[in-house]
Amino acid sequence: MANWTWPSSDRKLRHSAPTEHWRATDRHGILVGEAWLTVDNECALLHAMACSQTDVRWLLHTEIVERLCASSCRLLLTNSFDAPLLTPGQQYFQQLLGYSVARLCPEVQRHRENRRCAPVGLVAMVAVAAIVGVQTSSMPFHLDGHRALIWLTALVAIRVATNRAGWATLVGGIAGLAIALLDSAPTLDVPLAYFLCGVALDVELALVPRLAQSVVAMSFAGASVIFVTLIAPAFPTLGHHPVGAAWTIPPTLAAIAFGALSAMLGHRLGRTLRRGMPLAPLTT
Repeated sequence: MANWTWPSSDRKLRHSAPTEHWRATDRHGILVGEAWLTVDNECALLHAMACSQTDVRWLLHTEIVERLCASSCRLLLTNSFDAPLLTPGQQYFQQLLGYSVARLCPEVQRHRENRRCAPVGLVAMVAVAAIVGVQTSSMPFHLDGHRALIWLTALVAIRVATNRAGWATLVGGIAGLAIALLDSAPTLDVPLAYFLCGVALDVELALVPRLAQSVVAMSFAGASVIFVTLIAPAFPTLGHHPVGAAWTIPPTLAAIAFGALSAMLGHRLGRTLRRGMPLAPLTT
């Protein structure tokens, strides 16, 4: 039996969801199979699959399914018109694999835009209120970076929930403006730090969209975003040294730990909020 190389995916962003091009080659580098796949948040569509040998089809199909399972995609559709015409043996085997024949009726998108603006706006307002609240209130602990459990969690949650670049920047900017107007920060670089943290989060997820797919990856993003606060010596993260501190953890280590933990909490919260909002597909 020939040794096949693992299929690779070449993504091309289109108007809706990203498209993946899968290829399988034999040990001589000759193309023996390929497939085109559109991947959405929880649904994928297999447009076409062409193979020169039967075994290649199963290899490509298995790899595609494993890749979708790893990205939390729970539904794989095909556009085959002859699915009901398969032989009884093939239909039985498809059922064992978890497939079924169904007629889908897509929902009209005419009025969904107005309906989804309300929950997104509400989540954004709550995130702004949380950031302003943590800045204006006194926290019970005396540890560098522990306030990130609220403000960074809020930024990550709104960014993951909306899956739109700019929301973290918008929330961070509005929160920073509100803090400046309320005069609850010792210097203006503190409100600016919130805004720049939102910008940094948006930039990181725009450059590496895969970060939004993994809790562990988001923890590294959170740890890096929290270091943006170094621009503000008075910011309650790295440059803040509270009086009467009862903790002995180094500020840098505490910032990394709280940054990672906050990003993980925000990722979980954002994914939970996303399930209840009809938003754009989560790109991978």
